[in-house]
Amino acid sequence: NFIDASELLENKKGEHDINIGEGTLRRCKLKTFLLTGTLVVCKELKPVLSDKVAAGNEARFLQGLTHRAFPFLFGVQVQERPYSLVLEFLPTQDGGSESTTLADVLDNKSSLAQNVRQNMTRTDWKLFSEDLAEGLCHLHSKLFLHNDLKSDNIIISNKRGFIIDFGKATTQDYPPAKKYTVRTYNHIAPEVLDGKPCSEESDVYSLGRILYKMAKHLDLKFLKKIAKECMSANYIMRPSSTLLLTEIRKACV
Repeated sequence: NFIDASELLENKKGEHDINIGEGTLRRCKLKTFLLTGTLVVCKELKPVLSDKVAAGNEARFLQGLTHRAFPFLFGVQVQERPYSLVLEFLPTQDGGSESTTLADVLDNKSSLAQNVRQNMTRTDWKLFSEDLAEGLCHLHSKLFLHNDLKSDNIIISNKRGFIIDFGKATTQDYPPAKKYTVRTYNHIAPEVLDGKPCSEESDVYSLGRILYKMAKHLDLKFLKKIAKECMSANYIMRPSSTLLLTEIRKACV
């Protein structure tokens, strides 16, 4: 769906820079979508020649996903630069105007993040982990790859988990491959760093990294063993996203 720029109203408070992930997108602005009267996130793309193509590519993946673990895409605004994706706003709590990433919470980056961390129980974190695994299962069932799963690209909204930022997503038919000279990207699977194509297994590795960080920072022992299985150096030994979801559901808090 194409959205007219005039249908997006900036809030009276001005621009809100919301930390909901980096990548193909330059910044996020909280606006009111006049058609629905709701707050939306306008994710503005970098001003490069291919930004219209980038908007279309990311929109295509989001439109193909129907699971609750992904934000709803209202449409794209390509009438005025910067072009933007118009997405469902996922507030930390209903009625709020701030959004919180898992990275914020794990690193205690703000008082809001600290409150989220204090108010979530082990059971809440288990359900949150299930949300992420379910989302990945759904993604893979559509034959998509995310290719950039990390705690910066996970939103916590009303204690539930959401996967965002599809700027590097691809279909499984055309996975990206490049050899990394810098090996500090801890969320990327070792075989991908060595130049092998991205895969379902590399997505599982990246989610395992997220779960391991959660287990370590939040003392969630039930997640540690599951996360280590996902992080196996041998991609053949990693569980599928479906098996990962089953293991999380079976885990005792």
